[in-house]
Amino acid sequence: MTTEFIHAESSRQAEAAAKEGFVFLAGGTELNNAYCRKWKNPAEKVISLRPLKLEGIAVQGKSIRIGAMSTLQSIADSALLPKALRTAAGFIPSRPIRNMATIGGNIGANRSDSALIPVLLALDARIISANAQEMPLESWLASPCGLITEILIPPLEGCCMAVKESRSFAALPVVCAALRLAAKGGKLSQAAVYAGCVAPHVVRLKNVEAAILGGADVEAAVKAAISPQGDVLGGAEYKRYINAVKIADTVKLCAAEVLE
Repeated sequence: MTTEFIHAESSRQAEAAAKEGFVFLAGGTELNNAYCRKWKNPAEKVISLRPLKLEGIAVQGKSIRIGAMSTLQSIADSALLPKALRTAAGFIPSRPIRNMATIGGNIGANRSDSALIPVLLALDARIISANAQEMPLESWLASPCGLITEILIPPLEGCCMAVKESRSFAALPVVCAALRLAAKGGKLSQAAVYAGCVAPHVVRLKNVEAAILGGADVEAAVKAAISPQGDVLGGAEYKRYINAVKIADTVKLCAAEVLE
């Protein structure tokens, strides 16, 4: 039960409140979601970030800046953003949820089945925190530090695609992955593959990247690289199989685009 609720007056105040046990409230779709919350009981002390007005999507030099409070619907609708990121935002099946959920909240929740984290990692996204510190998203996820205020998307080199698979339109996914490929001299020269739904958090599949660049069997490489846990959404073998098939198919589509 929530016993204290305050509105943030500044980023500094919000970070200070977090040190006193307050939990950030962005869109509100993850805060007391028992599936992903990081505390045993509903949050008792909450601080709303909405007064900070951290939303907005704009070009910033060669990059694109996304405010941390930008909703998933605004991301899905933005012509400024890479297609893969817009597609991933649309993976959330409910438009009302997309109009509430924020990119910063999605990153902060750090769910295994996050729709956005795999593609943001594949795009080499960077995080800017309230103290103006900038770092790769991968580093922030490994050691969260500070309130996220902005996400920077650098220019896309090559092709980036996101893929999702679920048993029904509204069901939780069993595949949520993204990859980026680039080519030079008619050959694939770069590969980045990230998969959710196969570990407690999104993971990079470096052995799969090596298989792609080496011309090896990608489907077999994915099966060997992941160890998903069986649950109500599907057994471990099913998850291993469907992730391998969907990721391998996406590799073919992406490779065809960069090599055409």
